Amino acid sequence: FWAVNGATEANKMSDVDLARYARFLAKMGVNVIRYHGSLHPVNSWDPFDKANTVEIYNIQRVVSAMKKEGIYTTISPYYTQMVSKVFDSWGIAGYSANDKKMEGVIFFHDGLKNAYKKWVQELYTAPNPFTGVPLKDEPAVALIQTQNEDGLFWFTISSVKPELQNLITQKFYSWLVNKYKSIEEAQKVWGNVTISGDNPSAGEMVLYNIWDATQNQTGGKQLRLTDQIQFLAETQRAFYQEIYQHYRAIGCKQLINCSNWKPADAVRLMDAERYTNSVSDVIATNRYYSPGHTGYKSTPDY
Repeated sequence: FWAVNGATEANKMSDVDLARYARFLAKMGVNVIRYHGSLHPVNSWDPFDKANTVEIYNIQRVVSAMKKEGIYTTISPYYTQMVSKVFDSWGIAGYSANDKKMEGVIFFHDGLKNAYKKWVQELYTAPNPFTGVPLKDEPAVALIQTQNEDGLFWFTISSVKPELQNLITQKFYSWLVNKYKSIEEAQKVWGNVTISGDNPSAGEMVLYNIWDATQNQTGGKQLRLTDQIQFLAETQRAFYQEIYQHYRAIGCKQLINCSNWKPADAVRLMDAERYTNSVSDVIATNRYYSPGHTGYKSTPDY
């Protein structure tokens, strides 16, 4: 395949221009194009779990136009950085209209996860007005990408809002109790290593900054950090497994991949990232080229 981004640009085009765009791409040898979707509601009065119907129409329109020229479409329906506003009615504590980037949130916030499931169900089961075929049955949709550029092993996991961080510390506490039967047993294994902010009596255990996982560690810190990475890996894998099963339950027949993101350190964390992505059909990898993405790479390419 010779694949490109750029499907979202079609939203600015007339039907005539879109048809010409598809013909141009086909002549250049392109046979796959990716659409970055924004299915989240864009008005405060819309229910959180109601998909943006304008965006559904846009995706259907692009799939139809590209199909006529022999071009497959990859649909990526969710990208945190394309969420234009976060409304209070969504119930995501700590995030507001001015805090649009929600990296990591969907892995821990059931409200967002369940809304996402409703959004994609609307997208893939609605009849396409251009073809009459729902996207779940459309062979011209080559690939479903669960989400774009987000993961628990990238630096953003250590800069989430305090309210989400509190939720994560509570989930980590519960995970540790499930593994070790008690926090006291976990601390014995770690040689009683603690982190400022640990509060077992309140059911909270703090995570190291992900930067620590990019460095050589020894002793109790290494053991505790290993547990943290296992916790994050199991959390991310479980999320992707649930979403994969949801796509299959609503009838999607396409290949599915989880995400296309990378860890903070390719040598130390890529195995964990790939493990979480292996619940789906395809592993995705992004490559960045100038002029938009340049600069020194501190870790090997992925």
